[in-house]
Amino acid sequence: MKTSLINAYFKVGNQLLQEKKFEQAIENYTKVVKISPHFGAYCNMGVALKNLGLLDEALVALKRAMKLKPRRAEVYNNIGNVYTTAGDVDQAIRYYERAINIKPDYIDAYENLIEVYLSLGKTKKAIDLQSSANEIIINKQKSM
Repeated sequence: MKTSLINAYFKVGNQLLQEKKFEQAIENYTKVVKISPHFGAYCNMGVALKNLGLLDEALVALKRAMKLKPRRAEVYNNIGNVYTTAGDVDQAIRYYERAINIKPDYIDAYENLIEVYLSLGKTKKAIDLQSSANEIIINKQKSM
């Protein structure tokens, strides 16, 4: 019973998140985590909160997700996105780099890190990272 309820709230939350109905998505994710701690619900809640500009709350949700699954790269990438939005590029860089260390072929984290370096005028670093990302993409395509 609990599992089916969790899955239902989580799926509805995900649909609402895709539709950019962030407040309603958060309501559904909150229902999930009240039943049981849930990595995906905390992670997606953090994304929704970030999109509403509630950056402190987003960090709380994302750090709860990180505690549940500390080896999941997407949570570090999402935390990096919050710090980028907040203008704390040093922290953003740290979290994007952690995401890449955990999952070396995580292109989203590369792209976000490249954007930060470009915004800082660190073009050489951005170009080097883009070369690495391109190599990963090419290798993935070859293996398909």
